[in-house]
Amino acid sequence: KEDLLSNFKAAIVSTVRSISRIENVNVNFGKGREKDSKLSVNLPEVTELKKINFMNTRAQADSSALKLKYSDKKIFEKFMPEGNVSKKLYELAEKIRYEKLGSIEFEGIKKNLDNYYSNKLKEIKGKETEKNILNAFENYLRSYFTKSDTKNFDSQFKPFKKELDKNLKKEITTLKKIIGDQKKFNSTISKIISTMNIEESIEPNENQRDELKQKDSPQNSEKEDQKDKSEENDEMAIDALSPDLDEFAKDSDNDDQIIELEQEADSPSQRN
Repeated sequence: KEDLLSNFKAAIVSTVRSISRIENVNVNFGKGREKDSKLSVNLPEVTELKKINFMNTRAQADSSALKLKYSDKKIFEKFMPEGNVSKKLYELAEKIRYEKLGSIEFEGIKKNLDNYYSNKLKEIKGKETEKNILNAFENYLRSYFTKSDTKNFDSQFKPFKKELDKNLKKEITTLKKIIGDQKKFNSTISKIISTMNIEESIEPNENQRDELKQKDSPQNSEKEDQKDKSEENDEMAIDALSPDLDEFAKDSDNDDQIIELEQEADSPSQRN
């Protein structure tokens, strides 16, 4: 089992380096995260031989490599909007942009990301206002860029649809046209987010303030710490260059190797 996990991680590292064309990029699994490093990719630890772990790790590794390939940190930070929630929405929009570009160029990556986000949408059970706004925004924008099924969105995020239609729908065509120009895209989406007055819309009322006080109590602090650690596993830090399309054959070989490892992990002999 340890050999299988080691081989899988090695294949993931090779894939990230192939897509990003940065041979010295560090790929960290679990501990040893490097948040501030431009040449660092942080992924969740893989400790069990389960197919879902392989699928999720592959998708997150693809996303990290695409960030290296398509996203310039200086441009990204230049157009960062004000407000904590607005910044998170802005980050989600940029992530959708570079993942879309990668999905256009690499069919295998498109499949990995589509499966990952389809499963993620089914698991969303957030009740907090801020979390629902983030999920609603992400899935609304992603549905237009990936042409994914909107039924789940309509059922889970109906309270936000009218406002999102008002602020985003008329801008979708423009955003699609400038998806390859990060400067124009970041500038445009930042202005859109700023006009939505998100921070004001989630200002807690009296009942919500009471709930927040309870969450801040000592008995809940440990749970919140555990939650923060879990959410941290979804972070992906990086930015910079890329491989040419004709060199992606190397990544296809890595992808075949990963699929073989998944099949081996899913075999009866590995489960026993």
